[in-house]
Amino acid sequence: MSGQQSSDLSRNAIIVMGVCGCGKSKLATQLSEELGFSMIEADDFHSDSNRAKMAKGIGLTDEDRKPWLQTVSKAAEQKAASDSGVIVACSSLRRIYRDVFRSVLGDCKFIHLTGSKDLIASRLTNRTGHFVDAGLLDSQMATLEPLEGDETGFTIDVALPVSQVLEVALQRLSKV
Repeated sequence: MSGQQSSDLSRNAIIVMGVCGCGKSKLATQLSEELGFSMIEADDFHSDSNRAKMAKGIGLTDEDRKPWLQTVSKAAEQKAASDSGVIVACSSLRRIYRDVFRSVLGDCKFIHLTGSKDLIASRLTNRTGHFVDAGLLDSQMATLEPLEGDETGFTIDVALPVSQVLEVALQRLSKV
């Protein structure tokens, strides 16, 4: 880690989390551009077997996710240590998944994108070119554990216009 403490990295590590189709990648890209941070798309790190399962609408197990989360968190650690900061678009549905990021990056910030099932389902139905099947939404919503009081972060309702989601994220980040 080049002599840098994990807690130092947390100042510049932001995880955009939520179920499939909530807009994680869009917000992470926008934040990356606004803040001048590197961006990591966690979906790019999935194994072929994970991608195949999700394309069939089969939810991933904790065992499926563990090596993926470790790889993503290590990539985030490298970016946070060498660049000005890092934004990660990653579902991070359960606290134990977020704990993987904290174990590597320290007390990083989480932005939890939330929305109604109907809204997110309509986004998934209209999305093209992604390996995640819309049938995963129920599984992800059942798995989702919202941020707890001792986790650094906040939620944003994605029913807001996209530009407003970015504006709220930037305002709230300045306060955490």
